[in-house]
Amino acid sequence: MNHYLVLDVGTTGVKAFVFNERLEQVSKTYAKYPLTRPKNNWVEQDPKKLLNASKSVLKKVVKQSKVAVKRIVSFGITNQ
Repeated sequence: MNHYLVLDVGTTGVKAFVFNERLEQVSKTYAKYPLTRPKNNWVEQDPKKLLNASKSVLKKVVKQSKVAVKRIVSFGITNQ
């Protein structure tokens, strides 16, 4: 059975999902990353921390799913 991997990058954290062919969620994970506020009403994200959090949740969600990487046939990214 084929599976689909999704990365959802939000303002305060990143989620990753694996779905099967019936679009049922097989696994999900989430990691927060810190925000900095250099000025009043400003919010910044450190791109290195965002990238590291993304890589971490992707590895974790695939491991949790117990799906062989060769069975993941597509990858989608969403962001704010």
